[in-house]
Amino acid sequence: MPAGDGMQEYVHPPMESVITSMSALVAKEDTLSPLALEEPKLPWPPAKEFKNIEAVKMIEDHPQLFKITTPIAIDVFEKYLETHPNPNFIQSVVTMLKEGFWPWTDT
Repeated sequence: MPAGDGMQEYVHPPMESVITSMSALVAKEDTLSPLALEEPKLPWPPAKEFKNIEAVKMIEDHPQLFKITTPIAIDVFEKYLETHPNPNFIQSVVTMLKEGFWPWTDT
């Protein structure tokens, strides 16, 4: 930013201090939205999708087309949320981050 524009430059703190301070956090019901407490786990693709031999073969033969990438450090994300009061929802999100979000697939 140009000097003198009245805007302060934002400086990110070192990640070590962020991770250290975040590791002390525990999910508490009084700090979560009601949705976070009541949300059902994310759905899996319909069973018929796993029986679609052509689609399964395509995925197996061409994994480069279905690579799962995310900027989220999934193991850290999971660790921070291990005390979340809705563990089924959290585990479904973690699984989807690892395996991909395909719940409404229809081939």
